[in-house]
Formats: sequence, structure tokens, C-alpha cells
Amino acid sequence: MSVSRMKLATIVGPVESFDAVVQNCIVGHEFHPEPTTTIMGKIKGLHAFDPANPYLDPLNHAERLFSVTGIKPDFEAFADMDCPLPEITAYLAELERSFAAIQADREALERRQLENRQILLQLGNLRDVTVPIQDLFTVTYTKFRFGRMPREIYDGFYSLIDARDDVFFFVTDEQKDFVYGMYMTPRASMERADGLFASLQFERIRLSDRLHGSSEEAQAAIREDMEESEKRMAELEARFSELAELERPAFLRYYSFLRFMSSAYGIRQYAARSHESFYLLGWIPETMLEEFDRNISGWKDVNSVLISEDSESLTGYTPPTKLKNPRIFRPFEPFAAMYGLPAYNEIDPTPLMAIAYPLIFGVMFGDIGHGALLALIGALMWKLKKMWLGKVLMYCAASSVIFGFVFGSVFGNEHLLPGFKVLESSEETHLMLGVTMYAGAVVLAIAIILNVVNGFRQKNMEKALL
Repeated sequence: MSVSRMKLATIVGPVESFDAVVQNCIVGHEFHPEPTTTIMGKIKGLHAFDPANPYLDPLNHAERLFSVTGIKPDFEAFADMDCPLPEITAYLAELERSFAAIQADREALERRQLENRQILLQLGNLRDVTVPIQDLFTVTYTKFRFGRMPREIYDGFYSLIDARDDVFFFVTDEQKDFVYGMYMTPRASMERADGLFASLQFERIRLSDRLHGSSEEAQAAIREDMEESEKRMAELEARFSELAELERPAFLRYYSFLRFMSSAYGIRQYAARSHESFYLLGWIPETMLEEFDRNISGWKDVNSVLISEDSESLTGYTPPTKLKNPRIFRPFEPFAAMYGLPAYNEIDPTPLMAIAYPLIFGVMFGDIGHGALLALIGALMWKLKKMWLGKVLMYCAASSVIFGFVFGSVFGNEHLLPGFKVLESSEETHLMLGVTMYAGAVVLAIAIILNVVNGFRQKNMEKALL
């Protein structure tokens, strides 16, 4: 129920052993590095490592491929893998090309299906056309235009159109607001006819060059094409899934390797080196010191030295915060972190939050049925999505069920169970409100006391007293 005590240590060893020591003793272990070049900058002959990370770009490429392939990030053992970086880069590029080719085919089919649906809409307004549609637009001396105009304009000005000798308009479909049709005019009169119909708000609709045969024949051909496209889409989906499943182990193995090596190279920005030796400074939890010393002692000429037994006495250093709570309180650690982690020398408020939050939630939302549903939702959030909030919701749901028995409430019905009926009379209601106020005052008092203790720990008398 506190913050883990940390120790500051320096690791010193031959430069040629640096990468091996980092990969085996630092990455994946409880070690929080400090910028060694800043702290030991006054020592002559020390300088920083080359900060270039050759694994960073391939790692970013691999992370982008998760959205391309649909593979979920996960760890895959790579201990026995000995693969040069150019080979990994080539593998990722080839994998991306394979998935991109399938995706390009899928997008092309999706565009074709969209075009097919638009063509069917057009054909729905060409119901009375029995001649081959493509022939209407290839005649030599006559021009056809297909489109629609507002019904009220058509009804008001049809007589004007019908009276002209240089244009003929025939309706292909009638709807509530629009009339669809074609007008035919000699090529010599095309400009005058276009001007007339433009003034009548005729909206031209360009027909697809894929239309062949009569309206019914064209519809049948388009529907057949849609069925073929659907089958092709299903085949591509199956091929995509098979490729993802086939490549998943190798891809995750490369990804895990790249992430590990990138993290190892990232330690270089904290280390310093001379001509022969490297120096690395960092914090280690007190409980992990023995294991850390065993790991370091396995390397020839590599040593670790504690800077001080008392980390709080060190000036210019800020130990990192690592929460240490019993298992029952741990689900609330991320919840407490949302408000800010306590400093190294402060009391961890997680236990107080783990008790007070579900308690107050249960008082406010006490219902057996609703609490059970919340517990189910929380369990699904944790089991299926691995969301830490799911565990918090389960705690709150348990409190809600307990207070549901107190109130005798099941899905808002307070007549199914006897309960204690603490809210039935006005006197009991006042008593409950009073208890709630006192409970809130106790929680606030505890928080104030913790803040006072933190003030004394930090030697901040103003914070402690005021």
C-alpha cells in the first residue's frame, strides 16, 4: 500500500559487452535509466553513444502493417532467431506488397459494385426502352439526351415541347417529383434544343458505356456482373484471411524481435562511454536488487555499484514511482494514475480509492439486477478486451448488488425482496442522508490526513500545516 523503494545504481563494463548486457539485463527487467552523460558530464573522456537506431524504421513499418494485415499485436518468441536486418526489411516489404495487391483488387471490385448499383438506378428510369441502348448514342444525324426534369415544369411546359418540330421528348419513367426521359433532336438543332431543356431545368444524366441491349437485357447483365463480383470478393476475403493466418507467426516473431532490439538501442541515449568502458545509470526496485546483481555478475568485467543506500538523500535525482499494492487493490492503480501518480516520497492513495469509490457507487446505484448486469459487462470488458476498467466496474457492480439487498431493489422494483427498506420513511431517508454525509466527511478527513503526512515527508511545512 505504498510506493516501492528504489535504489540508484551504476553499471560499468567493457564497451564491447554493452549490447549484450543491455539485451540480457536491462530490456524487459525492472531498470529505469537516467541520462548518464548529463549526470557524469564533467568526467573527461566520456561521451555519448551513437544515438542512431537502425531498428526504429523497420519497427514503425511493422506497426503500420498491423492495420494492413488485420493481425493483432502479440508477442512471439524469437530467442533462436538469427536474421539480418536487411532480410527482415525485405520480408516486411514483400508482405506489404502481397496484402496491398489483394486490397487493390478488393477496392477495384468495390468501385465496380458501386458503379453497378448506380447503373441499376439509371436502368430503373429506362423501363420503356426496348431498343438497344447503345444504338441511341451512335446514330449519325440525330442526337439523344437522357435525364430528368421537375414534374411541375414538365406538366406546365410539355405542350411547348410537343409543339416544336425540331425536338421529340419521350418519357421513360415518372416519379412523384421528377419525370425521366429522353429528347431526340437533329444534330443541326442540338444547341437550340439543349438551351430549351436547360431553361426547363432538365438535368442530364450520363449513361454508362457498359449498357448494352434493351433496358431489361442491360439490367440482367449488370445483375449477373454483380453476382460474379460478390463471388470474387468472397474469394479475396478468404485469400486475405488465409495469408494473414499463414504469415502471422513469422510476422509477430519479426515484430517482437524488432521491438526488443529497438528498445535495446534506445538505452544508448542514456548511456555514456569512454574509449574502453561504458557507463549506465538507473533506478532498480529494492526488491529486485538481488536478482539484478545475479544477472550482472554473470558477465565478465561488468560491475554494478549502488550510488547510495538512501535514495531520498540524493540531491538532483528524482526516483521513479512504482506502485506496490496488494492484489485486491491493483485494479485501481490505473484509475489513480489518471489523476497523477504520487511522488516517490508520497503515500499511494490507491487503497483509499479502491475502498471509497465502490462504496459510494453502491450507495448511489444500489440495485441487484442492474449490479449483476454491470458485473457481466465488466467481466466481458476484461476477458474479451483486456480493459482494466472492466475490473473496476466489477468491484463497483459487487457493491451495487450488496446495497441492492440493503435497499431491496431489483431492476428498480422494491417489492420483490424485503431488504432493510432504509428509504421507505422520511426518517429513514434522513438517516441515510446523514450516514452518507458522515461517510463523505470521513473520506475527506482521511485524504487531508494523508496530505499532511505527505507534507512532513517532503519537508514542506506549509503544505503540512495549511
